[in-house]
Amino acid sequence: DDGKVNLEIGLARKHGLNDVGGGRFRLESPFLSYRELVNAIKVCAGLKELEAALHSSVKPREIIKHNTLSSGEKILVVEDDKTNQDVLRQQLMLLNLASDIACNGREALELFKNNAYSLIITDVNMPELDGYEMTQLIREHESKNRLNRTPILALSANAIVGESSKALSVGLDAYLVKPIQLAALASELERWLPTTGTAPKSVSLDNSPEAKEVLVIEKLHAVISDDPTRVQAALSSYQDSTKNVPCDINQAIAQGQLTKAASLAHRLKGSSATIGGIRLSKLCSRFEACCKENSPDALERRRQELHAEYTRLRSAIDRHLESLKWAAAS
Repeated sequence: DDGKVNLEIGLARKHGLNDVGGGRFRLESPFLSYRELVNAIKVCAGLKELEAALHSSVKPREIIKHNTLSSGEKILVVEDDKTNQDVLRQQLMLLNLASDIACNGREALELFKNNAYSLIITDVNMPELDGYEMTQLIREHESKNRLNRTPILALSANAIVGESSKALSVGLDAYLVKPIQLAALASELERWLPTTGTAPKSVSLDNSPEAKEVLVIEKLHAVISDDPTRVQAALSSYQDSTKNVPCDINQAIAQGQLTKAASLAHRLKGSSATIGGIRLSKLCSRFEACCKENSPDALERRRQELHAEYTRLRSAIDRHLESLKWAAAS
C-alpha cells in the first residue's frame, strides 16, 4: 500500500460518494457543485467522515434533475446587460452548450443570418431592435428562405400578465422570467434541444419565500452554481456594469427623460435579481412604475430608496467578495 487515495468522478442521476475499497472513492453526481467536490476531497484526505460528507454536500434545493445537454448545439443569446450576458454564458457552459452573444436585436439578426444556431434566448426590451421586432424579422427570413423554424425563447425581467401571450403571438416559443435558475433553464432547453438522455418530466425548484437580506447569494448559486470563481466573476461583472446607473438615472430625471430613467431601472432590476439583489430589484420595479405615472413626489421618494439600496447592495457584494478571497487563501 503506497498510501495514495484516488477520487473518481462520474456522471449519474443521483448524488453519491462511495468508498469502493483499495484507497478509491467514487463521487457521482448529475451536477457537481463546488461544495460537493470539496467535501469529497476532505474525505479522501481523512479530514471528514464519509457519513458527514454525504449529509452536508448537497442541500435538496441544489439537486438539479437533468442530464447534460448535447455539446453539439450552439445557442444565440441576445441580451444588452453585461451581467446577464455573463450569467447566461456561465449557465450554458455548465450545461455543456456553446453560445454567441449579441447586444441587441439588430446585431442578433446579422449573426442569425450568417451562422447556424439551434436555439435563441432573447431579452425583450433592448435598444435599436427589441426582442419582439427581432423575432418577427427572423420568422420572415426563415419563411422567405424556406429555413427550419429556430426555437426562440424570451427571457425578460417583466412578469406581467398578458406579456406571455404577446410573445407567442409574434413568433416566440416561450416566455421566461429573469433570473432563471439553472434547473429551470435546463428543463426548458430540454424541451427544444436534443439530449444525451431522457428529459425529466418535472424539475424541483426552490419556491420558498424570498429572504429579506440585501444580498441573497443563494439566488445566484441556484443560477450558476456555488463555484467561488463563477460567483466572483458574476458579482464583479455586476459591480462594473452597474456602477454608473444611479448617476445616469439622476441625469435622465433632471432632463425630464422619464422613459430613459424607467429603461435604466428596468435593466438594473433584471441584473440585480440575477445576482441576488432581491430588494433592489423590487425597488427598481416600483421606480419604473412611478416613471410611467409621472408623479414628481413619489418619483423622488422611489429614486432615493433605489439609490440607498443600491449602495447597500454594493457594500454587501464587496463583503462577500472579500469573504471569497479569504476562503481561497485559507
